[in-house]
Amino acid sequence: MDNRRPKHWMPRVGDAVDYHSIIGGKITSKSHIVTHVSTDSAGQPVAWLEGGETKPPRGCVHCDALTPVP
Repeated sequence: MDNRRPKHWMPRVGDAVDYHSIIGGKITSKSHIVTHVSTDSAGQPVAWLEGGETKPPRGCVHCDALTPVP
C-alpha cells in the first residue's frame, strides 16, 4: 500500500487519485478523477471526485485525503 504524497502535491482537474477516509491510512476507494478543486469556507483545499473502481465520496473531500494514482 502506497499512501505517500509528494510534499507539495495538490490534485488538479483531470488527475487520477485514490481516496483515504483516514488521512495517511489505507485506501478507502480507488482511481477517481478530480472534477473540481477549490477551497472550503475555512480556506482549506478541497476536491470533488467522480468515477473510480468504487463509488466516490459524496460532496467535496480535503485534498490531504487524496494521493495520486501511480
